[in-house]
Amino acid sequence: MGSTNNNRVKVLGALLGLAAWTGHAQAADELDLALGEQDFFAELPVILTATRLPQQRADVPAAVTVIDRQMIEAAGVTDIPSLFRLVAGFQVGHDRESRVTVTYHGASDQFSRRMQVLVDGRSIYTPITGGVDWVDLPVSLEDIARIEVTRGPNGVAYGANAFLGIINIITFHPADVQGFAFKTTLGEDQYRKGTMRYAGTEGALDYRLTVEQREDSGHTDLNWDNGALKAANDDQRTTALTLRADYRATVNDYLTFHVGESRGPRERGYGPSEDDPIRWQQSHGDYQQLRWKHIHSSTEEFSVQVYRNYQLHSDGVVADIPPFVLGLDYTIETERYNLEFEHLFAPADDWRLAWGAEARIDYSRAPGYLGTPDAYKHNLYRLFANGEWQPDERWTVNVGALVEHNEFNRSNTSPRLAVNYRVDEAHYLRASYTEAYRTPAVFEQRADAAVLLQQPFPPLPAGTAMDQIYYSAGNLRPEHMTSYELGFGSYAADRRVGYEIKLYREEIRDVIAPYIDPAQTQDELMNFGAYKFTNDGSTNITGFEIQARVQPTDASLISLAYAYAHARGYTLDRVTPDEYIDMSVATPEHTLSLLLASRLSADWHGSLGLYHVTNFEWPGAGDPVSFTTADATLRKQFRNNGAEGAMFFTVRDLLGPYYDYVNDVFLEKRVYFGIELQVP
Repeated sequence: MGSTNNNRVKVLGALLGLAAWTGHAQAADELDLALGEQDFFAELPVILTATRLPQQRADVPAAVTVIDRQMIEAAGVTDIPSLFRLVAGFQVGHDRESRVTVTYHGASDQFSRRMQVLVDGRSIYTPITGGVDWVDLPVSLEDIARIEVTRGPNGVAYGANAFLGIINIITFHPADVQGFAFKTTLGEDQYRKGTMRYAGTEGALDYRLTVEQREDSGHTDLNWDNGALKAANDDQRTTALTLRADYRATVNDYLTFHVGESRGPRERGYGPSEDDPIRWQQSHGDYQQLRWKHIHSSTEEFSVQVYRNYQLHSDGVVADIPPFVLGLDYTIETERYNLEFEHLFAPADDWRLAWGAEARIDYSRAPGYLGTPDAYKHNLYRLFANGEWQPDERWTVNVGALVEHNEFNRSNTSPRLAVNYRVDEAHYLRASYTEAYRTPAVFEQRADAAVLLQQPFPPLPAGTAMDQIYYSAGNLRPEHMTSYELGFGSYAADRRVGYEIKLYREEIRDVIAPYIDPAQTQDELMNFGAYKFTNDGSTNITGFEIQARVQPTDASLISLAYAYAHARGYTLDRVTPDEYIDMSVATPEHTLSLLLASRLSADWHGSLGLYHVTNFEWPGAGDPVSFTTADATLRKQFRNNGAEGAMFFTVRDLLGPYYDYVNDVFLEKRVYFGIELQVP
């Protein structure tokens, strides 16, 4: 494997270097590298995430869905994960204890380890699990300007976790939201959320401060004893504060600073239960991020970014199960330090290049999951280059590679080659080939989760493992994907219809999954074996997707997302030893969303969202999932003495109870109402 990767590095490096410095074909219309944030909100949006280069949609080498502010408000959602139901091929699931998972093409558990999630360029997935704690995300829905979702592997630009796709959340520049803003929302399940924001300017400094308080009583459980719905033990309260400051040091130098913190209790456990009693987990997270950008010219810029993420979930249980007193430590503490350099330039009239390097240190401490109270240190290094060659006004060639070195799997190389052709001023074709790797998460590579004896029980000393739950022998290989994609689309500034049709095939090998190890000694206390992480699975997914947006008038919007996927493959069963399960059940065959929004009168706006997912099983979640649900929102705008605001009324899941992940966590019809106000 090492020799193959080295050869790829040499070949792709030579290709990038030779083409960049010798390209001399007729120059295409130049798209400046040095773009301001206003360019990302133009009528014909510029895509940044796919290659790290600002590109028009017709030149992007991957399928990208943009969720803009108009769609966010029309969707009427109360949380960020629900927005991704608007993206073709995406599924959102709600697990016990208010955990939320977001995935692409299914085949993910509650942690969804195969998705890279960025907030203003800062990676936020948790190193231990590889997933995202959406409930603890210190980002206000009201601060989000737009979200770019790259549908498909993009390890060539962002590394190992960008295996299935990338979610890039972009918040408002302070200059775009000057003044005071307030929003409060009340609803069923004791839902309460209040958001206050102030953005101002002091000379060359623009700043934005947001404070948010949110709480609710969680979801509804099904009581299997009598078939009745009951309240779950998943109440939660969160207080979050975020600050963004943008400073224009010189005409060509810009500094952006982000800092944020969130904290609050989370209800956990099942009652009555001795080994998992009802209790409160204390959650705390904070981050600091600094980015310097130097614009050398209209075609060249440098940037350096450094950030730190910290997260702590304090949670421990002492269970008295005579004659034993057992201890379970669910505490998770992580800290990440990341340094990144990026250089964008145009080495020739028909070439643009983005290259850079990244270094990361993760510290992970999870005594109950890793079997040690010590923190585990994990280093990661990346070197990437993405080039765009436009030999004439119709053709665009994107080529790139990323080399990643980490302590688990040493070095892997993710390459990409894509060719785009502009049929006319509005329509385009795309063909691409991509490879990507996913490095095992810390828990997958070093799992040692066990129920420990809390007090000595002669001859057994305290600390004796009484029930091994998860373990790993280590030496896991990275998951490896090869992706082939064809795309046809139409996007133009003077048209009200934009769409893209994507045909694809994804070949995934060395799938990492837990299964009951038949060699593990059966536990005498629980009579149950241990889950062991292993590379023992593969799957091929083929299908097509349609993402379309239609604006019949300036005051109306239709958003359609449909995905058909057919999966074939096998992996070891999580429950039955030595048996394999068909991976096709882990990928939904049909996923559909339809959002309709329109101005009903001068001040009244209405929207309706319809969402449908066909029969499939989340790995490890149990029964198959199949549902159809709908949301509706009505807004009344008002203006008075320069102030603007709205009153709104939203009904979520108005078609009645259903579950989208496990079969005992139900989403019922919920009603919300609120008011928002903006004063310049």
